[in-house]
Amino acid sequence: MKKTSFERIGTFTALVFLATLVSTAANAKSRFGAGIMIGDPTGLSFKYGMKSKNAIDVGFAWSGKVDLHIHADYLWHRNNFFNVEGVPFDAYYGIGARLRQLDSDKFRDPDDDDTRLGARGPVGIRWIAKGAPIEVFLELALIFDVVPETDAGIDGGIGVRYFF
Repeated sequence: MKKTSFERIGTFTALVFLATLVSTAANAKSRFGAGIMIGDPTGLSFKYGMKSKNAIDVGFAWSGKVDLHIHADYLWHRNNFFNVEGVPFDAYYGIGARLRQLDSDKFRDPDDDDTRLGARGPVGIRWIAKGAPIEVFLELALIFDVVPETDAGIDGGIGVRYFF
């Protein structure tokens, strides 16, 4: 099967990205990371390390009935919180805010189209690859919406970030 020029450009771009990833692997102490998160919400995840134990985490996402999900959290890390067969894992917790725009077309009741704003309290664990600028995380976040009405829930998912 003959490749189109779009497929060739995509392959070239992927190879350049992989080459960049390998060449910068020694820069594992970088402060800015970008990646993906899968779960509720599913989307893009960004993190900026302010100090060794503090960071700001931002997510832009979408999921089943949600058109837009934006959250921002201030995080505190507990480095080397536990080890599994010599592999260290960090724990973290934080506080932040979340904005969600729901889509009425994905609900049974068309009157449920609304924007929700509330507080977010994430807790999670992370693993940082030794000698590579990669972080893998598992997170649960307690949600407390205050607009348009008070409501509580839980978000959660897994993700990976590459640090530049």
